[in-house]
Amino acid sequence: MSKKKVPSNMALRNGTWHLRMMVPARYKLVENKTELHRTLGTRDLNEAIARFGVVKRQLILELDARLAGNRPRSADRCEAIAELSASRNFSYRTAEELQSSDPAEIMDRVLDLIESKDSPHSAAATALLGGVERPSLTLVQVADKMPEWFPEKIKNKAAKAEKTWKSQWTRPAHNVKELLGGTLFSRRLLAQKQLH
Repeated sequence: MSKKKVPSNMALRNGTWHLRMMVPARYKLVENKTELHRTLGTRDLNEAIARFGVVKRQLILELDARLAGNRPRSADRCEAIAELSASRNFSYRTAEELQSSDPAEIMDRVLDLIESKDSPHSAAATALLGGVERPSLTLVQVADKMPEWFPEKIKNKAAKAEKTWKSQWTRPAHNVKELLGGTLFSRRLLAQKQLH
């Protein structure tokens, strides 16, 4: 029986497989190390290989979030943090939004951070515990984001039905923009309007 070849971007440390990744040049501003390691959370090589892609994607999203944090546009940072949350199977919620949520949801987020061995100051902690405020958006930007914020509303819809659902937001937003000239409109205000 032949042994399975170990990929060069994986290493066995203390009996557990880890991802090894050279830090791409674009992240040098936010990461001093030249190589990063992340646990794959298993001792089985086949399982480690299966988990590799997901863990690498999360690592890249963490680096993107840190990089976005150094950019002046808060929308970039919020977008990167939201993607990082989604990679962990959580929707992004601000600290204020989490404060009024079910304590079990907060505990799920904390347990995910503990299981992933993320530090309290990591990009993942910022993403899962609401460390970034949502930027103010224009009405058109809010309309364009509706499918992203409410994917369950368009899930399993035919292309034409999906287009109709999206246009119920985008068409009026563009009309209002023409009339008012691009007034700012925050998602928080939109959420308040939906509750009433």
